[in-house]
Amino acid sequence: SCLPFFLLPCARQAEHWQDSLSLWRQAIRACPTSSIAHVQYANVLAHQAMGLGDIEAMHIALDHYRYALSQNPKDVIAWHYLGRGLLLSEPDLEDLNEARNALHRAITLDPRRAEAFGDLAEVYRKLALHEAGDAAAVARRGLDVLREGVEANPRNVPLLNQLATLLTRNPDPSLRNGEEAVRWARQASALLSDEHPEALLTLAEAFAEAGRFEEAAAAARRARELAEHRSRSRLAAEAARLIELYTAGKTDHASP
Repeated sequence: SCLPFFLLPCARQAEHWQDSLSLWRQAIRACPTSSIAHVQYANVLAHQAMGLGDIEAMHIALDHYRYALSQNPKDVIAWHYLGRGLLLSEPDLEDLNEARNALHRAITLDPRRAEAFGDLAEVYRKLALHEAGDAAAVARRGLDVLREGVEANPRNVPLLNQLATLLTRNPDPSLRNGEEAVRWARQASALLSDEHPEALLTLAEAFAEAGRFEEAAAAARRARELAEHRSRSRLAAEAARLIELYTAGKTDHASP
């Protein structure tokens, strides 16, 4: 590959490039078949596109990921970010199906890539909205993806909380499972030494879904204390609202 020979002088003169987008554009000109250059260029462009809400730029980034994969089909980063980019680009059904396939490739190549499991579960959630037949079966597949993800990444707090939240707040009541949600939410909170108010609120909601309202209120009170101590007034107010609900023996079923 010619890329290492290009990057050495670029590293020495990086300050002369307008920005990292210019750097990787020049890398592509120097090494047009380099999958690394195309992925890096796409990463920078996609990041900028998300910040600006520029869908056209996001589609250009997606084309660079696709080209990189034509050169290196085992590039797990390209598969993951292709799927994520599609998910974030106002996807239609065709985009969602491509995102699903890309993210499945990513987690097959690297089961430790926890964020890809989370993105894939979100793809299934959106696919269920398009499903004219058995939407519950599609949504259930999203839950199974998260279960597979936490099995492969048992210490990944965001993934644990995502699964617990979906089991607690699922729009389809048949897919809610309070006791299972408690398991994952408790695991996430314990990994944070039970000192993270958001994780405690996720645990509180899981307790409530399981009908364990006293435990739910206790977890919400602890979350409120932590939020107040850290001057997080909005979070403290949300905890207070949930405490009132749980004290009355009610759940809160906002959509995830």
